[in-house]
Amino acid sequence: MLTDRKTRFETTINNLEEERSKLTRHLEAKMLTEEQIRTVKDFAEKVKEGLAVAEDSFESRRQLIEMLDVQVTLSVEDDNKVAYVECRLGNQSLSVMSLASYEKFW
Repeated sequence: MLTDRKTRFETTINNLEEERSKLTRHLEAKMLTEEQIRTVKDFAEKVKEGLAVAEDSFESRRQLIEMLDVQVTLSVEDDNKVAYVECRLGNQSLSVMSLASYEKFW
């Protein structure tokens, strides 16, 4: 009886170690490298600088929009005006009414 229990425990331990190994490989594949982190930080710094300048200059705002590759699709859904905004930083669906808070940039 003890031998059977020991065998089951050893099998369980081996299975768990194999699962841990798979999860570790999966996490390592998903982790950013130091260079990727530096690239993201550099990009964020450029965006930050661009935002500061963009408050006073239409041309700077235009360049920032081009740099971020901003694309907007306007739509009417269920009688609501919706803007689908996509850029290098991600995607978002916004109510057109919520865009009024960004009015100072237009």
